[in-house]
Amino acid sequence: MKTKNTKKVISVLVLVLIVISRFYGLTYDELLQNYCNQDIQFEELAISYQQAELSHRKTQIDNGVEFSASTGSIKIEFADNQVNTSLSPSISVKIPSLSNTEAKISVPISIEEDVSMQNAGISLSTEIISSSKANRELTLEKSLRSVEEAQRKLTARIVALEKAFLNELKNLYSLGLDVYEAEEDLLTKQISFEGIKLQGYSTTSPKYRSSQLSVKSAEYDLEKAKRKYSNSLEKFLAACGATELDIYSLEIPETELLKITDFPKNKFSAIENVVWSNYLNSTSRNNKKDFTLSANTSANFSLMNETMSSTIGAGLTAAFKGISGNINFSFPTNDKSNPSVSFSLSWNPNQSKLALISEETSTLQEQQEVLSLKKAEESYTDTVNEYETNRENLLWQYEKNLEEETMYKELAEDTQYWYNEGIVSESEYRQANSNYAKAILSVTSSKIDQLIYNLDLKSLFVE
Repeated sequence: MKTKNTKKVISVLVLVLIVISRFYGLTYDELLQNYCNQDIQFEELAISYQQAELSHRKTQIDNGVEFSASTGSIKIEFADNQVNTSLSPSISVKIPSLSNTEAKISVPISIEEDVSMQNAGISLSTEIISSSKANRELTLEKSLRSVEEAQRKLTARIVALEKAFLNELKNLYSLGLDVYEAEEDLLTKQISFEGIKLQGYSTTSPKYRSSQLSVKSAEYDLEKAKRKYSNSLEKFLAACGATELDIYSLEIPETELLKITDFPKNKFSAIENVVWSNYLNSTSRNNKKDFTLSANTSANFSLMNETMSSTIGAGLTAAFKGISGNINFSFPTNDKSNPSVSFSLSWNPNQSKLALISEETSTLQEQQEVLSLKKAEESYTDTVNEYETNRENLLWQYEKNLEEETMYKELAEDTQYWYNEGIVSESEYRQANSNYAKAILSVTSSKIDQLIYNLDLKSLFVE
């Protein structure tokens, strides 16, 4: 009985300390990679990242130099043994980065008996005072920011998956130990029950029945622990793309605990987000111009009956808080024609009122942004204190667990020697092995806790 029970203890101990930490042919990194690759959300975020990159490229094209050329409508008419042709080719170039400057050349041509040209011309328009250029640059920055945020979400998901992987692994070790402890409890109660039977108690006596029920209860607890462990193991292996037959050695990587003070404060996620939002809002406010001014000029030409006529024009358009106006000049080059000027003014009182409201809103928004930054700074200070404390506790716990593992290992070896010599009891021998198993698990758990700590810490900062 003694030898049989001892073999059971050793076999379960091997199950807990070796089997659950062995995955044939797969390393920790490979298991983690498989775990991540099977996550649908990870794939969705990867697609979102690619979409953000494409959107950014589209924004760059939309805000770059725009060139277009057109033949216009080409008309060919057959009449009186004569072919009449007309077309309106045009070319336009728009350069947003150069004060939203746009140049256009159009040449309407009609070919009948003679060649004629009606209102061919060159036009040029540009903004002298406006927010178009600044807004365009801000649009490009926002587009690039969208790419960065999509990448951060992808990275955050990887971190979340690794944390989930570690927590499942840690839970698996814990469940394995539960199986071992349930086996220990059953063995103890079986020995006690055997002793009661040897003492000659009647099968109907309360002590006999109580001990018997105690054994059955322990058997139920053991089966329950095995089932729970088995289900968790099956789920974990499936998530890692492994099977029961792939079990081999899995080494939990050791890591050096990071210090939160080694990370740049300005990269703290809460602070970086607030600073970006403040920059975005302040730039948008600064880009708004109460006064805008744009200019245009043109030269038009006509050729009729071999007679050339031309007109040169220029104009200005201005606006200020609901008041707008424009003035245009026309200078015909034909001596018989006279120059002309036209202008207009308009006033929208609602626009003037809205401009004042916008100014007040901007002031309140600035005050709110200052408070948001202050709140983020306080959050950083609290987080630093929290993580420094956690780091010290984890280091202390890890060192303590290592010392206990060494101590319980030596105790287990000594106990085994004295057990073989018949000096210590089987229960003492089993207790020594149990303590050693728990000590090993504590060290493993500490390694996992340190990995999770580093992941949590990295996730607080942006690259």
